[in-house]
Amino acid sequence: MAPSLTFHDHIVELRRRLLWVGLSLAATAGLGYALRVRLINILQQPLGSPLFYSSPAGSFNFVMKLSMGIGIFVALPVIIYQILRYVEPALPHRIQKRTMLKIIGSSCLLALAGISFAYFQMIPLSLKFFAGYSTAAIKPLISADQYLSYIMGNLVTFALMFQIPLVILFINWVKPTNPRQLLKYQRHVIVGAFGLSIILPFTYDPISQFVVAIPIVFLFYLSTIMLWVVNKRRKPSKVGVFEFVNIAPKVVQTVAQAAPAVVIEKPKIVNPKQGRSIDGFVMKPSTNRQQPYLAGASAFSKVTVALSPIVPQKSSTPRILSMDGMVGQYKLVAA
Repeated sequence: MAPSLTFHDHIVELRRRLLWVGLSLAATAGLGYALRVRLINILQQPLGSPLFYSSPAGSFNFVMKLSMGIGIFVALPVIIYQILRYVEPALPHRIQKRTMLKIIGSSCLLALAGISFAYFQMIPLSLKFFAGYSTAAIKPLISADQYLSYIMGNLVTFALMFQIPLVILFINWVKPTNPRQLLKYQRHVIVGAFGLSIILPFTYDPISQFVVAIPIVFLFYLSTIMLWVVNKRRKPSKVGVFEFVNIAPKVVQTVAQAAPAVVIEKPKIVNPKQGRSIDGFVMKPSTNRQQPYLAGASAFSKVTVALSPIVPQKSSTPRILSMDGMVGQYKLVAA
């Protein structure tokens, strides 16, 4: 097991990760600056009119913000990789290379899907709604800085929104989650989706609010289906699994070669009204039950012992029952 890191080690590791992120952002932002003319034309197409700037440095600020925004999106795989590697010591499992590639690839595809949805659906719909309030006396004169902030807000919002399935699957990878438990929050998700669509700065009409809320609800149900498929394909763990066998009149004992011998002996009765069951708990005597008991087969490291089932019979003598429902007539001790 790797030794725990000190606070200074965490700071050094964080500085190293941030350095790689900064270098990748510088390279991708330079690429965005080289393609600035083509990118400006792409961003201007939903508006269909020229942009203006009202300050001497307006065009410079516009190009720098655009280059940085494109740089963040292109450097997204590096950013995700560095974040996951930094938080990996706190995770219960080590992230393998194959799993890392799946996470990065899925995140980039989901972000691209969200950006495409915002660019081709949400932005034209909202701009058409806002343009409907202009008249002959009121002409739109949109500044480049405000338009870029509006466009980037839409793109970033939907890029993050479409990460919902990946986030849920990652949580399930860290801590397995039952899809039925997730469905208990579906009402909260629906109400939260429409609440979020109301407070967003680019959703003023009911149509755009509906367009924003529906993908969130759809991604939630899609995540639930994916969670069910992943959990179904997952192999059951061999550690800590308790197997219950049917009622049988025999005792099955499987002991590994390196394990110590197991001796079955009668327990010592501490009190006539109390007794120790198989698992060591002192229980009160209980009257007979008419239903049969299940025999538990418990696995502890290299020793596996299956206890014979004991079916109660009608008798006036009370039986000693443990918390797990087994009759406390025997107990296991290491020789």
